[in-house]
Amino acid sequence: MEKQVKDFADFEKPKRLIFARKEWTVETGELTPQLSVRINDVMKKYEEAIEKAYEEEESTAAKTVKILIA
Repeated sequence: MEKQVKDFADFEKPKRLIFARKEWTVETGELTPQLSVRINDVMKKYEEAIEKAYEEEESTAAKTVKILIA
């Protein structure tokens, strides 16, 4: 992944990755027949994983702030 984003600015680089265990397809509902992502369906399907990723990010940021203050 790092090779793919090496030329990106820091703010453009992903901080957390969530890997889907199965390929997204039209049949499973993540893609339209034109192969566009059905973002609302993906968000709903992976809501728990997304929430967890943001919680981990917030807790890591909180720990960093505590260390800087201490």
